[in-house]
Amino acid sequence: GFESGTLVWYAVLPIASLLLVNKMSSYIWSSICIAVVIFIGVLQIQGYAFENQIDPAYVHHFNISTISGIVFMLFLIALVFENTKQDAFNQLEKNNIQLAKEKKRSDNLLLNILPLEVAEELKETGESQARDFDNVTVLFTDFKEFTETAEKMSAKELVHEINSCFKAFDEILDKYNVEKIKTIGDSYMAAGGLTTPRLSEPHDTTLAALEMQKFMINRKQENSALGKAAFDMRVGIHTGPVVAGIVGVKKFQYDLWGDTVNTASRMETNGEIGKINISQTTYDL
Repeated sequence: GFESGTLVWYAVLPIASLLLVNKMSSYIWSSICIAVVIFIGVLQIQGYAFENQIDPAYVHHFNISTISGIVFMLFLIALVFENTKQDAFNQLEKNNIQLAKEKKRSDNLLLNILPLEVAEELKETGESQARDFDNVTVLFTDFKEFTETAEKMSAKELVHEINSCFKAFDEILDKYNVEKIKTIGDSYMAAGGLTTPRLSEPHDTTLAALEMQKFMINRKQENSALGKAAFDMRVGIHTGPVVAGIVGVKKFQYDLWGDTVNTASRMETNGEIGKINISQTTYDL
């Protein structure tokens, strides 16, 4: 019956099954325990004479041992809960750190495709509005006789050589705060003045072009000394108004449009090997 207090142990079963097994187990044990307690209670209320009644002198002993045992068991269960909770928090913290790394990686990837202001706008609103710029200095490069030179290289050598050149161009542009726009085959397009307009921008873009050309000249000398094929490069620059924006949904691209872009391309086409061909507008600026 209830004299010994041992029925209080039933309170431990649902809690233990919830923490150590699952919710369904806890529901089952809760139902069983409640049903048994009600059943025994009804029997006692109805005067059922339970056999082997406890000696009243030992009731306090049972109560002390039962309560002490239950307190100890509840402490162990709480300890399991606390350890489980701490493990969950630790895992959550690890997941948050991993998410932060992935977010930083995706942000860096986005910045490799888009200018900073456009990338921030795209993250905040999910889209980016096209913009008009009054003075942007557009730079085009192109390798002379690319097809003929490429035929002297294996596919691996060709990709390695182009990647080495374009990687150097990327680093040079970062130095002069010029934005890379895109590459098309062996052609490389960049623009200055797309972020914060500044008076020195045409000058900085031209300095970047000179350093790019210097790299290509030194690269050819090094490759020639090793008996390897190398590229000669033309560079064209023009300054003027452009429209800039994102095109496409899948594999979208940031691009520039306008006569300024066409003029810069013609400056490159009509330039000299190893030189920088700039327009009168860029020269005056």
